[in-house]
Amino acid sequence: LMLDPDEIFISAGATIPFKILLQDTGGKSSEIEATVHIQNSFVFNSTSLGSGWYDSNWFGIFLSKDNAWVYHRRMGWLYVQPIASEGYWIWDPVLEDWLWTDETFFPWTYSNSRSRWYYFSLESEKVRFFDHNQQKWLLRP
Repeated sequence: LMLDPDEIFISAGATIPFKILLQDTGGKSSEIEATVHIQNSFVFNSTSLGSGWYDSNWFGIFLSKDNAWVYHRRMGWLYVQPIASEGYWIWDPVLEDWLWTDETFFPWTYSNSRSRWYYFSLESEKVRFFDHNQQKWLLRP
């Protein structure tokens, strides 16, 4: 039983079983069991464009299927894992690295394995990123 709307947000990404019990005044009853999948919080904070596409005011346009993988319009496939109100860990299979960011920092991301900050330039034809430690721009393959 969810009494607080915030409980839905806390349950983001979960599949929750539930029962519906119907009973009339004549004593007849019926029970239905089902499950509901709650989208992850990343999708909650975005605007639906239809057909699984969403627009995030800070992350951009992406396609979301019923799991944590998203197809970002500029960066391709990414695995997005929300951290309870502390941003997101994003697995980038191209860089083979976990990147941390949130709506305040993006397009800045923090590389977990390399312990450095990257700034992604998503406006150019090819996605580039600035490696703060090396102080140079690199092409994202």
